[in-house]
Amino acid sequence: MKDKKGNIETLKDRHVYKIHARNAHYGIWIAENKSFLISRWKFGENYPFEEYHWDVGTSYEMGEAIEKVPFEVKIMPMKAWDGSEYMDWSPRKEILEYLNKLEDEYIRQTYGEEYVDRRRR
Repeated sequence: MKDKKGNIETLKDRHVYKIHARNAHYGIWIAENKSFLISRWKFGENYPFEEYHWDVGTSYEMGEAIEKVPFEVKIMPMKAWDGSEYMDWSPRKEILEYLNKLEDEYIRQTYGEEYVDRRRR
């Protein structure tokens, strides 16, 4: 990796980066939130999750942008059953499929086929 910390000003919005974060190896840079959107697995559930850039409190390494995400990534305001508001990502399915494909390939090449499904448990 050439740029160990990555400068927020040089990151390209809505581009995917190879990162070394707590929960992912790839993330989509979301400039307005100063975060990477990742595919997170927890207790068998898969959902979009934001890992914040080290300048705003999270430490991880990153490399150069790999490519622009091949579809539009939008933040959507939503309402929960109790009337509270939260933000979600659209298109959710495409985001997760795209990031999971990158993650699976990295895990397959780095650790072997038998480890690909382990993170989904």
